[in-house]
Amino acid sequence: MKWHFINAVWGEEFVQTYLNICLPFQLTKENLIYVKNKADITYKIFTHREDVKIIKTSIFYKKLAEIVNVKIISDEFDKKLRHEQMNHFHNIAIEEANKEDAALTFLFPDILISKDSLKNLFFYIEKGKRFISVASIRINKEKFVSNLKKLYKIKNFSYEFSHKELIKFCLPKL
Repeated sequence: MKWHFINAVWGEEFVQTYLNICLPFQLTKENLIYVKNKADITYKIFTHREDVKIIKTSIFYKKLAEIVNVKIISDEFDKKLRHEQMNHFHNIAIEEANKEDAALTFLFPDILISKDSLKNLFFYIEKGKRFISVASIRINKEKFVSNLKKLYKIKNFSYEFSHKELIKFCLPKL
């Protein structure tokens, strides 16, 4: 079974948020580490050419590449046309997933997922669902990052929050 994870990210602020805050939530033993042994995973990062070097030199990207097959798809484009470019990248991802009959999950560069979210999604993938969209609440990034770095340390390249712990931690930062 093939499963594609898609992330479209560009611009220094979003790339840094994705790499240093959000990606560690995906690297837990019950997220990407769990599903890597259950499916043929391809993790695609769509980005601007200027951001490829920043991504590839990140320790979290390197850990991601140790876990799953990662493809970086880069292009030149007007960074101001955020939504249009994201839609363009998502359309490419959908076409490629359809060609391979792969399941498809969009993970956004500012999304936080609990430590077992992908394990839980795998249950639906295994049942034949091909598209899974992951939603999350919007939080105040500055408050969240400040408190996260004060209260938690990264262990094994990841932040491990249960879904209840993550909600409890995020609610005051809405």
